[in-house]
Amino acid sequence: MSRNEDALRLFRTLGATTAVVGQSIAGETPVFVVPVTVEALSPILTAVPMQLLAWRMATNRGIDPDTFRIHPARFKQGGSGIAL
Repeated sequence: MSRNEDALRLFRTLGATTAVVGQSIAGETPVFVVPVTVEALSPILTAVPMQLLAWRMATNRGIDPDTFRIHPARFKQGGSGIAL
């Protein structure tokens, strides 16, 4: 199982709704399709927009995205299944 598949499983264990960005993972159809580009530009087209989206969603819910790994207990429990 790939690291991406491990992360997908972890997030679902935590009760998160997941979306795939880029290529298909574990048979999932990508929700956010990323245009083909040179490898050096790939992080700009994938990681940065998704980090901004995650930050916005967390702050809208009143969650501090910098401390989610230790609060509340369900995150600590779910996080024990994967090494980041």
